[in-house]
Amino acid sequence: LPKTNGEDLIEGRFTHSCEEMSNDLVDTWNDSRLQEGVDFEAHELLNRTRWILSSYEEIFDEPLLTLGRDLDPVEQAEALFWCPYAILAHDVRDLTDGGRENWYVYANATAIRLFERSFLEFRENLSKSSVEQDVNIQTEGDRERCRLLGSGLARGFSLFTGERVTGTGATILITDGKLFNVWDERGTYRGQAALIDKAKVRSVERH
Repeated sequence: LPKTNGEDLIEGRFTHSCEEMSNDLVDTWNDSRLQEGVDFEAHELLNRTRWILSSYEEIFDEPLLTLGRDLDPVEQAEALFWCPYAILAHDVRDLTDGGRENWYVYANATAIRLFERSFLEFRENLSKSSVEQDVNIQTEGDRERCRLLGSGLARGFSLFTGERVTGTGATILITDGKLFNVWDERGTYRGQAALIDKAKVRSVERH
């Protein structure tokens, strides 16, 4: 499907969005590349969209998107994907060694640009891959992330700041983020989602 202009679907303008996204980054992640692997009619994407929107509204008592008119499920998926907030989601999957880990299951266009990873690359990675790793020690970023996920799971949500890393190794300083639990219509836990309202990117030198 072609890109739908967000102003066609979303009432008014967002007062905040991710900051300091460089022009070359926006140019690199053009609309066609942003949509690689994205099928707005896929049941999984439609379900994730519905669960994220309904869970956010239930927890924060306000809609994540103020939609200007009644939208069908595909239009809702398009609106969430193209909105200027970065939206990410992860869910628990079983590993071959018997363990369980959180894997990315969703990223919208703003998150793809911000983290410099395609939709498919997100879905192939553990959510902890966005935290700087050291194979020999548990980093402060690891510990902060564990505290955040645990707090969000217990309370239903957490407000957060912190550093994350992009697919190219640049550092993202998140200054306004919300983590919240995601549930389906039957009350089954469907992982957690994050809304990043404000962030700055510290680029790495590229040779």
